[in-house]
Amino acid sequence: MKCKKESSSLLYRVLNKVFPFQSLSPRWDPMLAGQLNLNYLNFLFKCLSNSRNINYKKLRRIILISSPRGGSHIFSSFFHNIRSCFCLGEGYQNLDFKAINGRSFMLRGMYGINSLQDKKISEIENIFYMIHSYKDLEDQNFLEKINVEKDVIIFIFRNPLRTIISRNKAKKPRWLTQKSTECFLNEFLQNLENYKIIKNISKYKIQAIMIENFIANLDHELIKLCNFIWEDGEIKYHTRTSYDQFFRKIILCNSKPILKNEYLTSEISNEKIMGAGKFNPLLIPSLERLTNSTINLDNETEVLCKKILGQKLYDHFLYEKTEGDGIEEILPFV
Repeated sequence: MKCKKESSSLLYRVLNKVFPFQSLSPRWDPMLAGQLNLNYLNFLFKCLSNSRNINYKKLRRIILISSPRGGSHIFSSFFHNIRSCFCLGEGYQNLDFKAINGRSFMLRGMYGINSLQDKKISEIENIFYMIHSYKDLEDQNFLEKINVEKDVIIFIFRNPLRTIISRNKAKKPRWLTQKSTECFLNEFLQNLENYKIIKNISKYKIQAIMIENFIANLDHELIKLCNFIWEDGEIKYHTRTSYDQFFRKIILCNSKPILKNEYLTSEISNEKIMGAGKFNPLLIPSLERLTNSTINLDNETEVLCKKILGQKLYDHFLYEKTEGDGIEEILPFV
């Protein structure tokens, strides 16, 4: 599992041998990005020394399967502020618990080096994984690793027409081609099919979420999902820490964040606390923000969407129905 091209160079191959499973690169490790300082070393020592406190027997996986720009980062933010939960970033896809160590909590959370805050490693029991490639799961035979008594699989779907628009706005060259859009649409349909297949096996604890429907009635849906995941789900929901209280310090400069232009920001370095995907954890997700632009695709993309999704499914997403059963209304089309 590689995160950046740098991970394949000789230097990073050597470092990745020293720190197995972590795929070191400047994207993840401030030391490799030239930000080595005393605060970093203190935090590194703390996390590595606390690795022995990881309670592997109590760990459970909550696996979030989605596509890039599909809402998984926002979705993870609903759980990272629960005391016993830790949400890994999308680059961390190894489901083996032996890959979890102090560095995982130090660097690989969804808020980077600022993810752990005051959480105690010994109290973390729920590891959330953001998976953006089902093939990566298949390559590691993930269903064989699932503890059917404890682990949970959640497929997250977003209106694919809006996902395409979001990918275009991100302006990543690899997302701007028709071939990339075709691959995404096929992956979207395949994930629907994968959900149906795993659900029909009946032994796995599995759920599927349509993010627009979920956010349209957020509190109700989130309590319901928490109760699906945990026996004490409603308690976990009500004891979440607000993010303005959760982020007590910015690690590299050891400063208390202040509110600046709606972001928690360091007075010293001007660093903003943002989630993976560059979203602001202080802003409560809303359907208005999620659907704040008109669906307007160019002719070539529109033809491609109708061809792959089919006219009925295309129309369903074009007219954006957020009432009803969400994902269950889509499955008959697949």
